[in-house]
Amino acid sequence: MKSGFKQCVSLLVLALAMAGHVGRAEILPPGPPPAPNETPVLSSLRPEISSQIVSLQINLLATVSDGTPTQYRISTVDNTFPGNDANWLETTDWSLSEDEYAFSFEYPDGYDFGPRETLYLQVKNDYGQSTVAQTILTPIFPAISLLKADDDNRTGNPIVDLTFKATADPTTYAIYADRDLTAQVDAGDLAPAVEGLFTIAAFDLGLLDEVRGRKTLYLTVANAVGSSSAAMAAVTLELPRISSLKVDGDNKTGNPIVDLTFQATADPATYAIYADRDLTAQVDAGDLDPAVEGLFTIA
Repeated sequence: MKSGFKQCVSLLVLALAMAGHVGRAEILPPGPPPAPNETPVLSSLRPEISSQIVSLQINLLATVSDGTPTQYRISTVDNTFPGNDANWLETTDWSLSEDEYAFSFEYPDGYDFGPRETLYLQVKNDYGQSTVAQTILTPIFPAISLLKADDDNRTGNPIVDLTFKATADPTTYAIYADRDLTAQVDAGDLAPAVEGLFTIAAFDLGLLDEVRGRKTLYLTVANAVGSSSAAMAAVTLELPRISSLKVDGDNKTGNPIVDLTFQATADPATYAIYADRDLTAQVDAGDLDPAVEGLFTIA
């Protein structure tokens, strides 16, 4: 009888122990859940600074949530990405924050910019690819104003300095002899503007045809995205005019060797002296020294 009772008690203790063991197993913390399949969600694309562009390279910012992108592709054509998977690029160190990513895009040399340009972006990782985001950019072409030759478009010198203002950071220039821009006579790189003015130094007006005492030139400038419209300058050629011609100061002398002094406009560089009104009997000629206190002297 006692042995049977002991057996029942032993079974009861075992059962309680087993129940406690099972209960403890149920409250153990579960293991980590499997990693979710997170396809990146691309919600926006925008320029880092401005939608107005004057160079071939632009920095862009993209907002991407959920999955981390590992590759991207970009198109200037449309959101179908011609070339399919051939143009996926690896993303490297482009994360700025949890959801914001930055990268640079550079248009190819010679790209034909229109008045508006659209860039299309798509990102992906191992779980899938995002929808396409886009941003619209405005190329800014240069514009010329205040084009002048030697400050006032009047000169007696065939070599002049051209000055002008221009927007959108132009880097090159071209000068034409015709309104249709078919007869180019000069071209080159522009030095940076000084106090808002660009200068093309020592342009030779002799490259242009003279019409009614004027020489007309047409100037265009360009930055990386395109060229300006042409600006025109009509330069009036001034012939020198002599005044106050005197011999030895008062036109009286007892010396056969005299100094001639005179005033003249338009910066003359040479002189000729004749013995007759018809200017057929030339007796002297030479180069003029610069005027001193407004007077030229032939010594």
